[in-house]
Amino acid sequence: MVNVRDDLYFENKLLDELRTFAHCSNIKNDPNHFCSHREFRENLSMSPRNVKHYLHQLVLKGLVHHQANVKYKGKLRDRFTIINQTSKNIVKTYREYANRELADIGNLASKMRQNPSIYNCKKEYVKIPVYLTKDYPNGIPKDAKFVRPGSYTTTGKTSKKGYEYLEQFCRKINQVFNYVEGLSYSQLAGNIKQDKEHDKMINELRKHIFEKTAKCMRHSLRGLDKIQRDMITQALRGRIPMLHHLLNIERYVRI
Repeated sequence: MVNVRDDLYFENKLLDELRTFAHCSNIKNDPNHFCSHREFRENLSMSPRNVKHYLHQLVLKGLVHHQANVKYKGKLRDRFTIINQTSKNIVKTYREYANRELADIGNLASKMRQNPSIYNCKKEYVKIPVYLTKDYPNGIPKDAKFVRPGSYTTTGKTSKKGYEYLEQFCRKINQVFNYVEGLSYSQLAGNIKQDKEHDKMINELRKHIFEKTAKCMRHSLRGLDKIQRDMITQALRGRIPMLHHLLNIERYVRI
């Protein structure tokens, strides 16, 4: 599994290096130089796994062009170059990437439904013991059974495989939400035009992602009993910040 410190951190690190060659000493002596996987690892202090994974992600997003078996100084190596794009193409590329991620999210939703992360869920009434020390100056006896009205608690067993699916599901949803929000911030940074046409494209993509992810969540919970559904929903909310924010706003609206 790749380092999940921050997907955008590693991608931006590679993009900056592909754009500027800031950490490459060979470019000074050879303007036609392009870095190998090994040079990326050494120059950016990244692991071999992360270099391979995030370069591949950038290619999938259409931000980087990959040429295989390019001959350089008598050796064959992979060449990665930045793709110059217009604002519209950037948004379209992000939509294509989001659709691929949404397809994976849909597959994970089906796996979660077949193998729920929590099962054998029960709602139990727990009595709360109350002891009045004034009635027992010599200490409360072990067999004392004084109780007051208690409260209900839910319990259930966890599935290791089910939780793996749930974690992957939440991580991918967070990743897609972060990418689409990155487009809006790119407008503020001046990398994407700020006009009605681009605003509409980004808002439509945001709506598309929201509706698709909500549908996948409903699908993952379909057929479960209420207690099990509620417990898994709580687990999802705790791992997807967007759901947590929506819930808080809903509470404020009701005030």
